[in-house]
Amino acid sequence: MERVVCWIIKPKANKEDDEFRLRFIQAGIMKTPELSVLEASKEIHAYAEFTQHMFGMVRDLLTIKEDDTFEQLFDRIDKYEDRSDDMEVEIAKYLDQVSDAHLSDDTKEKVRQMLREISEIESIGDSCLHIARTIGRRRAAKEEFTEAQLDNINQMFELVDDALTQMGAVLVKHKNEVNVDRSFTMENQINNYRSQLRTQNITDVNDHKYTYTIGTMYMDIIQECERLGDFIINVVQARMCMK
Repeated sequence: MERVVCWIIKPKANKEDDEFRLRFIQAGIMKTPELSVLEASKEIHAYAEFTQHMFGMVRDLLTIKEDDTFEQLFDRIDKYEDRSDDMEVEIAKYLDQVSDAHLSDDTKEKVRQMLREISEIESIGDSCLHIARTIGRRRAAKEEFTEAQLDNINQMFELVDDALTQMGAVLVKHKNEVNVDRSFTMENQINNYRSQLRTQNITDVNDHKYTYTIGTMYMDIIQECERLGDFIINVVQARMCMK
């Protein structure tokens, strides 16, 4: 009887795996341009939080040992990237509707910069998936990162996560309340650490501390993190361009 009931009444999917719903943008009658832009701004902040959560899942993926758990989390990250694409499209459509209204020059500039923001945030989601795929390749190849490599990756992940948190603060606060220099400092730290690890990787491969294959996958993750830093600072710059 239990099997029959379970077959008839399908269990509900996990809420976070359902189709996404925009939290602040409402369909229907358009509001004033100023209010519409405010709603879009809130939605972009939620979008940024979504991608940071996705990055957190990628960090967890690095430490998982069990095959089933790894596959489940990887599939979830893949779904998140698809949802990230959908969120970009839906927010862009809304901003396109807003731009059809009679807007002031300042509001037009805000819309233009918001479109830039969502494009860069979508690229953050792409980078998260690329890192997850590299971790998957390492697992399929049955290669292991050394303890030093893992420490370096985790340190880079920490720098990127801090930058994402700061980006979220920039998106939610008035620009006069934000120390934008902190974002640029973080980006420089990410760039410098990438350069340091790239040089050290060449030395370590030459000294046979690990194989060339694992060294390549290791640097793929580090380089992708550096690209993430670029996307993050681009979002910050776009927000700072708004009046």
